[in-house]
Amino acid sequence: MKAILIDPFKKEIREVQTDGTLSNIYQLLDCNMIESPVEYDNRDILYCDEEAWLYQKENIPLAGFKKPGWSYPILGKALIIGTDDNGESTDCKSKVLDFFKYQFIENDEMLKFGKLKGII
Repeated sequence: MKAILIDPFKKEIREVQTDGTLSNIYQLLDCNMIESPVEYDNRDILYCDEEAWLYQKENIPLAGFKKPGWSYPILGKALIIGTDDNGESTDCKSKVLDFFKYQFIENDEMLKFGKLKGII
């Protein structure tokens, strides 16, 4: 199924294919646990690494992103997948261009945010 990957490390937003399995989502996001902090009006869901801040150290480069107006950034990669009326995964309805307004956030700003919130 069609999904959109936001990769702040490569500063890239692109369409990808996923079979929607948890193992495939983990592989695309390079993580072991996911959360879905954002649901869009079209029922697309943003998935990201739930444990991203747990394993960060000051000497490891950080990368994230946020939508203008959000009060917090997302650390690491994110995957947008659609959902149907029953909550099952399906092709995302969003387009890659819908996410070009998102801002990539580099190491220094992510470190500042993490320290401000007492995360690192």
